[in-house]
Amino acid sequence: MLRAKPLTTDGLAHFYEFMTSHFAANSPNPVEPEDKKTSGSSQTTSSEKKQVETKSSSDNKSNKDNKSSSETHASQARSYSDYQSIKTTAQPNHLLNFTMFFILIGFMKYFDDFVNMMLLSIVFAIILRPMVNFLSHRLKLPFFLALFTIFLGFAMVLSLIGLVVNNTINQFLSNIEYITTTAIKKLDAAQDYIIPLIRKLGIDAHDHYSFTSLFDQVNTSWYQEFFKKIWYSLTGFFSGTVIVLLTLVFILIDVDFWQARLNSVLGNRPQSLQHVYDIFSSVSTYIEKKFLLSLLTAICVYVLCLLFGVQFALMWSVLTFAFNFIPNIGVFIVSAPMVVQVFVLNTLGNAVVFTALLTVVHFVTGNIIEPRYMSRHLNLSNTVVWVSLLFWNQILGPIGMLISIPLTTTIRILLAMSPHYKKLAAMMEGEPTDKAEPALPWDEQTTGAKVDPHKFVREEHAKRRQQKSQKRKNKNK
Repeated sequence: MLRAKPLTTDGLAHFYEFMTSHFAANSPNPVEPEDKKTSGSSQTTSSEKKQVETKSSSDNKSNKDNKSSSETHASQARSYSDYQSIKTTAQPNHLLNFTMFFILIGFMKYFDDFVNMMLLSIVFAIILRPMVNFLSHRLKLPFFLALFTIFLGFAMVLSLIGLVVNNTINQFLSNIEYITTTAIKKLDAAQDYIIPLIRKLGIDAHDHYSFTSLFDQVNTSWYQEFFKKIWYSLTGFFSGTVIVLLTLVFILIDVDFWQARLNSVLGNRPQSLQHVYDIFSSVSTYIEKKFLLSLLTAICVYVLCLLFGVQFALMWSVLTFAFNFIPNIGVFIVSAPMVVQVFVLNTLGNAVVFTALLTVVHFVTGNIIEPRYMSRHLNLSNTVVWVSLLFWNQILGPIGMLISIPLTTTIRILLAMSPHYKKLAAMMEGEPTDKAEPALPWDEQTTGAKVDPHKFVREEHAKRRQQKSQKRKNKNK
């Protein structure tokens, strides 16, 4: 007879349930009482006993493995459900969260130069990533050859534009006093026409008033200083060009590795992973489309300057491209001195036509094209855009103004990820729009390949099932 190991009460109960269910399902005849068995049943051969014992032991092993696997799945399900319940019911420490946020902002303020270089590297990587993918996937070039080609071309274009525009803007800043005095003289010459017009409006105006005395009373040097500060801040990162370019190369090389790591870390939390994809999708889509739109606007401005003989055409086009990233006020900052220069150095008729065409260009790009192709990716109210513009300018300077929208969009999506801060994220949103298409991973937007956001989750579960089955096979052996 077989010797059974001592069983606990629970183990004995499970064993009894298993034996009764197993023999009830597999036995061809019902089990008869011991006293009703015939005498011939005790004459079972030794070979039959061995077969029965072998079969029962194998059935016990398989059932034990199935039971352990089912208990493992049940415990995992219970732990996941407990995690979800704790996650949704636990109250966050708001004071700690806001303290950490302001500590992070203080870090960015203190190390603003370093943060600006890193953010510029990320922006350049987002812009150049589709080009690298086009060469490596569509033209079948090796990845490092495609990366080297794009990097070399970008470095040459950036250096050439920086040198040319730097010389041009230095000439402009040296002539700004001449432009200002010439503008005042032209306004004084037009005083005979302006003062009667002011009197018709019911405003008391005397003939001894002059624009020269008015400009002497008003300090206009602030605009010149502000313009210099903006430009020197934009060109200041050229001192760290090597660091920016090296960081850009490492980001482009490691972006696939980061995506794989992100998939493995958040594989069991598809909702959190989808939120991360939303951040990358919104920010990258905004930067790519804003880049193309700013480039189109800059080309139009450059063509207008060439047609009307406006001086410093390349400088105005590059500044238009850069300031177009600043929402709401960027166009006015770069257009005001341009229009003043045109009125001072060109004829009145050309200046009026140029100003009208420039207004049309900015109106079409800013009020027709941009809302149509970029509204659903921003989803920020105008007040939030304006406040974020001032806030990031205070923290990171003019570079913060350029990338205020991506930073604020990232914060809004991070707030929307938490069930406790969803209302705060909803307050930051703009006008309700139609339900946008779900955000897709970065590779699908850059390469055009169809990517399933939850594919890696299924693959991970399949790997785990395969590992468990392999362990069971090893135990059976």
